[in-house]
Formats: sequence, C-alpha cells, structure tokens
Amino acid sequence: MALPSPQTDNETPKNNLSVCPEVIEPPKHPWRRYFARVVDSILLIVIPKLLLGLIMVSAYHLVTGTDKMGVLNVKLLEAILRLIVLIPALFMETFLLQFWGTTVGKRLFGLKVRNAKGQKLSFGEALKRTACLYGLLYIVGFFPLFALIVRYIQLRKLMKSGYTTWDQGNRNTVGL
Repeated sequence: MALPSPQTDNETPKNNLSVCPEVIEPPKHPWRRYFARVVDSILLIVIPKLLLGLIMVSAYHLVTGTDKMGVLNVKLLEAILRLIVLIPALFMETFLLQFWGTTVGKRLFGLKVRNAKGQKLSFGEALKRTACLYGLLYIVGFFPLFALIVRYIQLRKLMKSGYTTWDQGNRNTVGL
C-alpha cells in the first residue's frame, strides 16, 4: 500500500475539512452518550424520586395509619413523583448546559454539548434541547414499550445523521 504524497499549494485538498466545514459529520459516540444519560438520570431523577417517594410513603402511612397502598394509589404516587422531579431536573440540566456546556454524566464520559457555532448553548437553546429530550424519554416513559421504541429510533437517527431529535433543531453537537 503506497502512502499518499504530500499536497502542493496549488492542489485542492483531498478532504472537505478545510474547504467546507459545514459538511463535517458530527461525532456520534452512542455508547458514551447513553451511559452519560444513565448517570444524569440517576443523579437528577432517580435519586431525588426515591428520596421524595420515601417521604411521601411515610407521610401516607402516618396520615392513614395503614401499611397498605392500593394499586391506584401507587400509580398516582408514581405520576406525581415523576412530575415533581422532572420539572426541577429539566431546569438543573438546562443550567448545567448553559454554564458548563456539559452535564455531570457527559463530563464523566468526556462529552460536551455545543451549538452550531461551537459555543456553549444559550439558555433558550439548552431549555429547548432538554425539554425535547425529557418529553421524548421521560414522559413517554409512562409507557415502557414506547420508551424502548423511542430510544431505538433515536439511536438509528444518531447513527445515520449524527443528531438526535433534541439536538437537531439547533444543530447541537455532542462530542469530545
């Protein structure tokens, strides 16, 4: 296999990097992104939801004097906890993206979120991205089969275009 010869000044470059930077495919990193999302979900949603759930169940037992909760009460508690936890989590992730350009999970996996200009997201961009992400992943999560389908569709979209639905509107990139 022969090595390519160095280019002279009058030759056109062999790649599109210096000619047309907007055609560069964004980095995909699907597994890093997945595990970063798992870490962020644990920190921003699961742990607060567990703590709040323990408090609410304890309060239920104190008020009713019984140890038994009906199925309807458990489902209602789950829905209430989901809404109570998601709204602050949405704003916490938005602020992290705006000020740090990353979240805790993304930081652990060496990822940053940038807009089309290569800058940290503005508050509006970060809020739009996070609201779309939470809407697709967590609100649809009330229906586990739909959540699995949505995650699969987003993985296919990421591998094909380099963007997920929540990154596509602003052409945000998640990369190293």
